[in-house]
Amino acid sequence: MLNKLKLNQLYLKDTLFVNLMTRRIFNILLIANPYDAFMLEDDGRIDET
Repeated sequence: MLNKLKLNQLYLKDTLFVNLMTRRIFNILLIANPYDAFMLEDDGRIDET
């Protein structure tokens, strides 16, 4: 009985992504030296809005 109770506590339920994102980050201030800023922008993973 004790082992079954422990397994039930460890069972993961499906959680909607919206429920995980209760707070969202919209803007991030990135401080980098000129070389790193160029590499990040050239890589295409940083978007300016």
